[in-house]
Amino acid sequence: MCSTGAMTNGLDRLEESGYLRREYGTADRRSVLLVITADGQKIATRAKEARGALYRDLLPGLSMSERKALAGMLQRMLTEFEQSHTTFRQVTCRSGAS
Repeated sequence: MCSTGAMTNGLDRLEESGYLRREYGTADRRSVLLVITADGQKIATRAKEARGALYRDLLPGLSMSERKALAGMLQRMLTEFEQSHTTFRQVTCRSGAS
């Protein structure tokens, strides 16, 4: 997890790159709706395709259920690591990763 400041910085970069825009609420000015732009949709599609290709190249011998199990274990390992190394988590969030 990232701090709210790190999340805001990441969203600022996405907005500056033209991948999303913010729409502010009229009834409650504290509310902000994040809207993905056409360019944002294109880059998201490309990222999904690249992730799929990476999975096919790196994990060809694993079934879908084995891939899901592996992903779950890796996520659990990362969560445990981040919880025991708060400095790592803060640096990771500042760099733009979630």
